[in-house]
Amino acid sequence: MGSFPDESSFRRTSTDRQLNGIREATARAATFYNWRTKYGGMQVSEVKRLKELEDENRRLKKMFAELSLQNEIIKEALTKSDGPLLQ
Repeated sequence: MGSFPDESSFRRTSTDRQLNGIREATARAATFYNWRTKYGGMQVSEVKRLKELEDENRRLKKMFAELSLQNEIIKEALTKSDGPLLQ
């Protein structure tokens, strides 16, 4: 025959569920307030434009980082192969 779990395991599980629920609700509330701080008072078209600009900025930053890395690699290769051409 199977045994029943003791009472303390029920309490612990119930408390864990309550704490998880509180954590989730708190995270949702914090997310909402962060969202409201950032986007509050904006029209839908303004929010869409902001998202587009953020995406473009992210793309340009990535492009800049890649080109800077390529530039450093070229400088290093030229310096090692022919002596210090670029300083």
